[in-house]
Amino acid sequence: MISHLNFDRGRIHPQISANASARIDLYRGEAKAITLQLDGENLNNHLNVIDFGGLFSENAIGPGRSVFARLTGTF
Repeated sequence: MISHLNFDRGRIHPQISANASARIDLYRGEAKAITLQLDGENLNNHLNVIDFGGLFSENAIGPGRSVFARLTGTF
């Protein structure tokens, strides 16, 4: 975590967080549909420092690797 900080400038070094999303229609009829969506955030699982020594708040750390699934039905 310390390597992500630039103490001389009071800033955080830039980082990349990989995210992905996929959606598939499981069923699609004339008036009905079932859809599955999968989302992945911070797939590279890097420690993301969002704010370092902020004026109005303390240090903020982003969440680790997360995967979400959503099943949606419309009728």
